[in-house]
Amino acid sequence: MKKFNWIIFLNIVLITCIGLVTLYSTIVGVEDSSFRGGVFNKQLIFVFIGFIIYFLISRFDFRFIKYPQVVIPFYILVILSLVYVIFFGVVINGAKRWVIIAGSQLQPSEFAKLATIFLTACLCSMKDRLNIWFLAALSLGLTAVCAFLIFIEPDLSTAVVTMMTVLFMVITVLPDHIRTLILLSIVLLSLVLSLSFLNVGLQFWHVFLLLVLIILFVIFILKYRNQWYLSLIFLILGIIGSFTLKITWDKVLDDYQKSRITCFLDPENDTSGACFQINQSIVAIGSGMVYGKGLGHGTQSKLQFLPEHQTDFIFASFAEEFGLLGSMILLALYLYLILSIIRSSTKTNDYFGALVCVGVGVKLLIEVFVNIGMNLGALPTTGIPLPLMSSGGSIFITTMISLGLVQSITVFGSEDVDDVV
Repeated sequence: MKKFNWIIFLNIVLITCIGLVTLYSTIVGVEDSSFRGGVFNKQLIFVFIGFIIYFLISRFDFRFIKYPQVVIPFYILVILSLVYVIFFGVVINGAKRWVIIAGSQLQPSEFAKLATIFLTACLCSMKDRLNIWFLAALSLGLTAVCAFLIFIEPDLSTAVVTMMTVLFMVITVLPDHIRTLILLSIVLLSLVLSLSFLNVGLQFWHVFLLLVLIILFVIFILKYRNQWYLSLIFLILGIIGSFTLKITWDKVLDDYQKSRITCFLDPENDTSGACFQINQSIVAIGSGMVYGKGLGHGTQSKLQFLPEHQTDFIFASFAEEFGLLGSMILLALYLYLILSIIRSSTKTNDYFGALVCVGVGVKLLIEVFVNIGMNLGALPTTGIPLPLMSSGGSIFITTMISLGLVQSITVFGSEDVDDVV
């Protein structure tokens, strides 16, 4: 097929196969395998449907969806579905995140990620006609509506991923010096927050990193003296943001959400409660050592020590059986897939298509980074599944829709660019 990016497709196939093999390995030789075998069979169906959707969308001209007449109704439909979930959704593990359609669970928040990516790309592609600051504020504001509805399900992790994806998309369309200032402000705010409000013990590397960031901030102010007011604005916003986050921690977050963060900071303080997942995930990954225990020989998942080993902690199941070597190969596949998507954004002549590629690449990067970081105990426990690997229909199908769009952008958005190998 002309301009079809076979590199992206091959990475998708390999990662998906690894996910299926890992899912199957968790039911080999298990007495209660009939129920979990149903999970594997369902995932096979989702994979089959997902690849059909992928090929259909890759042959579909993406430029049809770049217009507000298409994007806005899709966004409104997602908002309505999120509102419906809040009132009539199915309660699973204390959260209303799903609706039942034809006997299958559908998670509208996954489609909200796509809707906000399309909406942001559509709005920011109007920057030649409208003020970029107005478009950026409008994009973030409309995304915040989605994120708020997702948050009150409650699903804090998906809400954060949705906001972060759009935030990075918006940052890419801003002038270089403003983008640098924003990124420095975000990192500086994050460090100050971790030291001040979460009562993290002060260590040497905290002080060193804080000094480096302050120096970079001062250099920026000196280099752009004529725009010193921007630094003042972002400093004020940072202070306001800090107090907002403090109030959120004290008044908004539920106890189980706080426990996930405190367990991340000190995973050994509760080995049987909220910290159990992190500890068992670390044990599973560590027990795999270099070469792993072999396919079907993982014990943590089979003996039910590792919770959610087919969804949130599937990476730990994989690492236990395939070890450090297998994990490095998997990470390389994800990295190459994400870089190929970002590279596609530079090879298209369509600004909307380029922003969609950036959004899809950033979304995948955040999801992979957060999920694997959580499995390693480097990040707090969240409900973010691993794309293309974790069992679940909504995450797999929405991921395939987004990757199919990247293929469509490669095929239809680069007529004057050399073909992709």
